[in-house]
Amino acid sequence: MNTPDYLSQLTHDWRRQARGPASRCSAAILAERHRDLCIDGVEDLGEMVELLEPRSGRPVLWRAAVVAALLEEATDPVIRRALLQTLLPGVVSVCRKLRFGEGVIDDLDGMRPYECDALSAYRQMPLVVVLPETVSQVAAILRYCQDHKVKVVPRGAGTSLSGGSMPVGDAILLGMGKFNRVLEIDYANRCAVVQPGVTNLGVTKAVEHEGFYYAPDPSSQIACSIGGNVAENSGGVHCLKYGLTTNNLLGIEMVLMNGEVVRLGGKHLDAGGYDLMGLMTGSEGLLGVVTEVTVRLLRKPTTARAVLLGFPT
Repeated sequence: MNTPDYLSQLTHDWRRQARGPASRCSAAILAERHRDLCIDGVEDLGEMVELLEPRSGRPVLWRAAVVAALLEEATDPVIRRALLQTLLPGVVSVCRKLRFGEGVIDDLDGMRPYECDALSAYRQMPLVVVLPETVSQVAAILRYCQDHKVKVVPRGAGTSLSGGSMPVGDAILLGMGKFNRVLEIDYANRCAVVQPGVTNLGVTKAVEHEGFYYAPDPSSQIACSIGGNVAENSGGVHCLKYGLTTNNLLGIEMVLMNGEVVRLGGKHLDAGGYDLMGLMTGSEGLLGVVTEVTVRLLRKPTTARAVLLGFPT
């Protein structure tokens, strides 16, 4: 039986099981049905089952190669989640070693606030929630996820109505809420360097005493984060005159899926060459995780007046 057939049968049998953890059930079905299966050099079936068995006493990460090979063919979310549950202790262990502290949430009650964004009609519990505090932690967890073929969904403040931060059942949810500092304000160059967890309105609050403000103003500006604004290319009423987020963005620092940290743009105006920053803006975290944002500041108007326009038809 080939791997896709195996996954189909595993789906059927896994759903019929009413007792025992999914990882134990998966290992038992693997042993029963696929005695000729050979994955990534693990030729002995007993060893394969032992690698999948969380109570075997072996290091958790030994199971990674086996699970990763099965995940190559797995498309059913039920199967993927069952397989990834065998990696969950490894993910948690890696995060603990990176000194995440309380930034790893793997219990259902703790993950409940992350099951949806502002579009609450659609809900999905993630595999685990990770809340990094440093760029090195973001790079390490993304590198780990790429090596072990685990999906990642970045999340800002969760105010989106488009499902941009909607969790996936077989993915790690990477919450960026702890990146919440204003790093630098450069009034001479009219820009501010902030972390992605800073709120939209927080940027204006930080500079308004000097007569500056940040133009894009989505309706959720009191709560939405700058990182989320970049991911969604947010706008607001002011966008009619000053443009969307992409028109008020000078530079970003981002982490790619392989853990590489790259910088696009800076304090200067538009650079020559391809507009990679424009490609990143609005990509909803698909191309990388933003860890720093440089935004354009504008002088606050001396006066503000409301205008009412009436039309006969």
